[in-house]
Amino acid sequence: MNLKKLGIGFLIAILNGLLIWAITQDNEGSNKIENHPGWMEFYLDLKSGGTAIIPQGLVASWYKADQQNALRFKKAYNSLENIKEIGPFNVGGRTRSIIIDHSNPNKLITAGISGGIWVSENSGQSWKVVNDTAPTLSATSITQSPFDPNMFYYGTGEPMGNSADLGGMGLFRSTDGAKSFEHLQHNMTIALNEIWDVEHSLVFDSTIYVGTDGGGLWRSKNAGESFERIYSTGRKIHEIKVFEDSTIIIAEAGAGLVKIHEATLYNERLNNNWPTSGYSRITFDYCKSFPQVMFAHVANSSNTQIIKSLKTSNGGQTWNETALPTRGRYDFAWYCLKLSVSPIDTNFVFSGSVNAVYTKNGGASWFEAGDSHADYHEVKWYPNGTDFLVGNDGGVYKYTTKDLNLLEDLNN
Repeated sequence: MNLKKLGIGFLIAILNGLLIWAITQDNEGSNKIENHPGWMEFYLDLKSGGTAIIPQGLVASWYKADQQNALRFKKAYNSLENIKEIGPFNVGGRTRSIIIDHSNPNKLITAGISGGIWVSENSGQSWKVVNDTAPTLSATSITQSPFDPNMFYYGTGEPMGNSADLGGMGLFRSTDGAKSFEHLQHNMTIALNEIWDVEHSLVFDSTIYVGTDGGGLWRSKNAGESFERIYSTGRKIHEIKVFEDSTIIIAEAGAGLVKIHEATLYNERLNNNWPTSGYSRITFDYCKSFPQVMFAHVANSSNTQIIKSLKTSNGGQTWNETALPTRGRYDFAWYCLKLSVSPIDTNFVFSGSVNAVYTKNGGASWFEAGDSHADYHEVKWYPNGTDFLVGNDGGVYKYTTKDLNLLEDLNN
C-alpha cells in the first residue's frame, strides 16, 4: 500500500514539474527580455581598465533593444508612472556647452552631460528638454550654423570626469531649430565617441569641425553626412576657435596652439614663448572685434594649476606673459577649464575652473568673481558684449561685466 502511494506521489510530482515547466516556457516566450548584445562583457572590460572597442552599429542595436523592451513591458497602469516631481526646481545639472541663438537672443540651447539638450525660449526663465529618450544623454558641445539658424549640431561623450557613466554616440543634427535631433550614427567612429568641442565654420556653409579626446580633428563638409580626419594626433583637442579669415585654431594638449587654413589645411604652430615641456591642457579665446588679440591659460602636465598666462596682439605670432590668476583655483583643470574674452573689450577676460576670476586690465591683475557654483565649463556672450552666460556643474547663470558679483540663476 505504501509502495502504491509512493508511486502515485512520484507521478503527481512529475506532472507538477511538467506543468511548471510549460508555464515557465510560455511566460518566457511572451516576456523574454532582449538582452543588450555583448553589453555586460563590454561594461566589465571597461571597468577593469580594458581596451574594449564597440563594433560599429552595436550601440544602435542596444538602443533598439531598449526601445523594444520598453514597449513590450509597458502596462496600461503602473503606480511608478504616476510620480510627480515636487522640487526643488532651481537646481541645474552639469552644463558643458551653451548656444545663444544668433537669430533670437531670447532662445538658449544648452548641452548637459547627463540630461541631453535643453531649450529656453524666454532667456532662461523656463526650460524644456528636447528628448529624454535620446540614444545617449551625454551632450558635451553644441554649435549653430551661422548661415542657417535652424541648423544645430551637438557632440556626445564626456571624456573626463564622467561621473554619470554615460557613453558617447557621435554627432546629432537638427534642421528644425533644435526642436528635434537626428542621430548621425552611420558616420560614427570610435574617435567620435568622446568629443570635447564642435564648431561650425564661419565662411563655409555646411562645414563643421570636431575635436576629440585622442582621435584627432575631424571635419564634415556636407552637414554631417560624412566625416574625414584632417589633423591626426593622439593628444586631446580641448578647444576649437573659428575665424572669419577662413582659418581655425585648435588647442592640442601638451603641444600648443595650431592654426589651420580651411581651404588648404596648411597648419602652423603658434607656440612662440610657450613652455617647451611640462604642460598639458590649454584654454584660449580671441576678441571678436579685434581677432588678433588672444589670451591663453596653460596648465601644468598634471592639469592641477596654471603655469602660464599669455596674451598676443598679432594673432599668435608672438606671446607675452601676463600675471597669473592667484585668486583662481585650478585643481581640476583636467576636468573644468574655460577662458573667454569679451567680444568688444580686449582688456576683459573671464577665467573659470573650480571657481571664477576676471581681469579688466588685460591680465595685469585678477579678481575673484561671484561664485555661482563650482567647476566652470562654458562661457557664451550676448550680442551687447557685456552680458554673458556661464555653464558649470550647477547649471546656467548670467553675469555682467558691469558687476561680476551680480549674477542671475537661470535654473528655472
